[in-house]
Amino acid sequence: MNATQIVGLAAFVVTALLCAQAARRSSVAAGFWGGMAGLYALLSVDMALDLRMDLRRGMVQAAKAAGDYGARREVQPILLGLLALGVVVGLALLARRLRGAGARLALLGAAATLAVVGTEVISLHRVDAMLYRPIGPVMAIAWAWSASAALVCLGALRAARR
Repeated sequence: MNATQIVGLAAFVVTALLCAQAARRSSVAAGFWGGMAGLYALLSVDMALDLRMDLRRGMVQAAKAAGDYGARREVQPILLGLLALGVVVGLALLARRLRGAGARLALLGAAATLAVVGTEVISLHRVDAMLYRPIGPVMAIAWAWSASAALVCLGALRAARR
Protein backbone atom coordinates (compact mmCIF):
# COMPACT_ATOMS: atom_id res chain seq x y z
CA MET A 1 0.00 0.00 0.00
CA ASN A 2 1.43 3.37 -1.00
CA ALA A 3 1.12 6.76 0.74
CA THR A 4 -1.80 7.83 -1.47
CA GLN A 5 -3.78 4.71 -0.57
CA ILE A 6 -2.93 5.09 3.13
CA VAL A 7 -4.30 8.65 3.10
CA GLY A 8 -7.47 7.46 1.35
CA LEU A 9 -7.91 4.54 3.73
CA ALA A 10 -7.42 6.75 6.78
CA ALA A 11 -9.91 9.32 5.46
CA PHE A 12 -12.55 6.67 4.76
CA VAL A 13 -12.09 4.78 8.05
CA VAL A 14 -12.35 7.98 10.11
CA THR A 15 -15.43 8.99 8.11
CA ALA A 16 -17.09 5.61 8.66
CA LEU A 17 -16.45 5.83 12.41
CA LEU A 18 -17.79 9.38 12.72
CA CYS A 19 -20.88 8.45 10.71
CA ALA A 20 -21.46 5.45 12.98
CA GLN A 21 -21.20 7.76 15.99
CA ALA A 22 -23.70 10.17 14.40
CA ALA A 23 -26.05 7.23 13.76
CA ARG A 24 -25.93 6.25 17.44
CA ARG A 25 -26.55 9.82 18.62
CA SER A 26 -29.09 10.98 16.04
CA SER A 27 -32.77 10.57 16.75
CA VAL A 28 -34.05 11.93 13.43
CA ALA A 29 -31.53 10.66 10.87
CA ALA A 30 -30.07 7.48 12.35
CA GLY A 31 -30.81 5.54 9.15
CA PHE A 32 -29.07 8.10 6.98
CA TRP A 33 -25.97 8.12 9.17
CA GLY A 34 -25.97 4.33 9.37
CA GLY A 35 -26.06 4.21 5.57
CA MET A 36 -23.21 6.69 5.38
CA ALA A 37 -21.19 4.61 7.85
CA GLY A 38 -21.82 1.54 5.68
CA LEU A 39 -20.85 3.38 2.50
CA TYR A 40 -17.56 4.58 3.98
CA ALA A 41 -16.86 1.15 5.47
CA LEU A 42 -17.25 -0.31 1.96
CA LEU A 43 -15.03 2.43 0.54
CA SER A 44 -12.45 1.54 3.22
CA VAL A 45 -12.50 -2.10 2.14
CA ASP A 46 -12.20 -1.01 -1.48
CA MET A 47 -9.22 1.18 -0.64
CA ALA A 48 -7.50 -1.58 1.35
CA LEU A 49 -8.03 -4.21 -1.35
CA ASP A 50 -7.83 -1.90 -4.41
CA LEU A 51 -11.08 -3.33 -5.74
CA ARG A 52 -11.91 -0.36 -7.96
CA MET A 53 -8.67 -0.96 -9.87
CA ASP A 54 -9.61 -4.63 -10.27
CA LEU A 55 -12.95 -3.46 -11.69
CA ARG A 56 -11.16 -1.07 -14.03
CA ARG A 57 -8.76 -3.78 -15.23
CA GLY A 58 -11.67 -6.17 -15.73
CA MET A 59 -13.53 -3.60 -17.82
CA VAL A 60 -10.43 -3.04 -19.97
CA GLN A 61 -9.96 -6.79 -20.47
CA ALA A 62 -13.62 -7.26 -21.38
CA ALA A 63 -13.47 -4.37 -23.88
CA LYS A 64 -10.32 -5.81 -25.43
CA ALA A 65 -11.85 -9.28 -25.66
CA ALA A 66 -14.94 -7.84 -27.34
CA GLY A 67 -12.79 -5.79 -29.71
CA ASP A 68 -14.27 -2.56 -28.34
CA TYR A 69 -11.23 -1.19 -26.53
CA GLY A 70 -10.34 1.13 -29.43
CA ALA A 71 -13.70 2.88 -29.03
CA ARG A 72 -13.07 3.78 -25.39
CA ARG A 73 -12.27 7.41 -26.21
CA GLU A 74 -15.81 7.82 -27.50
CA VAL A 75 -17.47 5.95 -24.63
CA GLN A 76 -15.54 7.32 -21.64
CA PRO A 77 -16.79 10.94 -21.95
CA ILE A 78 -20.34 9.63 -22.21
CA LEU A 79 -19.82 7.54 -19.08
CA LEU A 80 -18.39 10.55 -17.25
CA GLY A 81 -21.42 12.59 -18.31
CA LEU A 82 -23.78 9.87 -17.06
CA LEU A 83 -21.86 9.71 -13.79
CA ALA A 84 -22.15 13.48 -13.35
CA LEU A 85 -25.86 13.39 -14.19
CA GLY A 86 -26.41 10.55 -11.71
CA VAL A 87 -24.60 12.44 -8.96
CA VAL A 88 -26.58 15.64 -9.59
CA VAL A 89 -29.94 13.85 -9.78
CA GLY A 90 -29.13 11.80 -6.68
CA LEU A 91 -28.17 14.93 -4.77
CA ALA A 92 -31.34 16.72 -5.81
CA LEU A 93 -33.60 13.82 -4.84
CA LEU A 94 -31.95 13.03 -1.54
CA ALA A 95 -31.25 16.58 -0.36
CA ARG A 96 -34.96 17.40 -0.27
CA ARG A 97 -35.61 14.50 2.08
CA LEU A 98 -32.87 15.30 4.56
CA ARG A 99 -33.26 17.45 7.62
CA GLY A 100 -30.35 19.36 9.00
CA ALA A 101 -27.35 21.09 7.54
CA GLY A 102 -25.06 18.30 8.78
CA ALA A 103 -26.82 15.63 6.73
CA ARG A 104 -26.90 17.84 3.64
CA LEU A 105 -23.19 18.61 3.99
CA ALA A 106 -22.45 14.91 4.37
CA LEU A 107 -24.55 14.12 1.30
CA LEU A 108 -22.55 16.63 -0.72
CA GLY A 109 -19.29 15.08 0.50
CA ALA A 110 -20.46 11.55 -0.28
CA ALA A 111 -21.55 12.61 -3.76
CA ALA A 112 -18.11 14.11 -4.34
CA THR A 113 -16.42 10.94 -3.09
CA LEU A 114 -18.52 8.74 -5.36
CA ALA A 115 -17.85 11.05 -8.29
CA VAL A 116 -14.09 10.81 -7.74
CA VAL A 117 -14.19 7.03 -7.34
CA GLY A 118 -16.41 6.64 -10.42
CA THR A 119 -14.20 8.96 -12.45
CA GLU A 120 -11.17 6.91 -11.47
CA VAL A 121 -12.83 3.69 -12.63
CA ILE A 122 -13.93 5.22 -15.95
CA SER A 123 -10.34 6.37 -16.44
CA LEU A 124 -10.30 9.10 -19.06
CA HIS A 125 -6.61 9.70 -19.81
CA ARG A 126 -6.66 13.49 -19.32
CA VAL A 127 -8.53 13.19 -16.04
CA ASP A 128 -6.19 10.45 -14.82
CA ALA A 129 -3.25 12.77 -15.52
CA MET A 130 -4.77 15.28 -13.08
CA LEU A 131 -5.83 12.75 -10.44
CA TYR A 132 -2.49 10.95 -10.36
CA ARG A 133 -0.29 14.05 -10.37
CA PRO A 134 1.88 14.25 -7.24
CA ILE A 135 1.00 17.05 -4.84
CA GLY A 136 3.42 16.80 -1.97
CA PRO A 137 3.92 13.27 -0.72
CA VAL A 138 0.70 11.90 -2.30
CA MET A 139 -1.22 12.08 -5.57
CA ALA A 140 -3.94 14.66 -6.15
CA ILE A 141 -6.63 11.99 -5.81
CA ALA A 142 -5.73 11.52 -2.13
CA TRP A 143 -6.49 15.20 -1.55
CA ALA A 144 -9.82 14.80 -3.37
CA TRP A 145 -10.76 11.75 -1.27
CA SER A 146 -9.73 13.56 1.90
CA ALA A 147 -11.58 16.78 1.09
CA SER A 148 -14.81 14.98 0.19
CA ALA A 149 -14.56 12.76 3.27
CA ALA A 150 -13.88 15.86 5.41
CA LEU A 151 -17.25 17.30 4.34
CA VAL A 152 -18.93 14.11 5.52
CA CYS A 153 -16.97 14.20 8.79
CA LEU A 154 -18.01 17.80 9.44
CA GLY A 155 -21.62 16.87 8.79
CA ALA A 156 -21.39 13.84 11.09
CA LEU A 157 -19.80 15.88 13.87
CA ARG A 158 -22.53 18.47 13.56
CA ALA A 159 -25.23 15.81 13.66
CA ALA A 160 -23.62 14.01 16.62
CA ARG A 161 -23.75 17.20 18.70
CA ARG A 162 -27.54 17.42 18.47
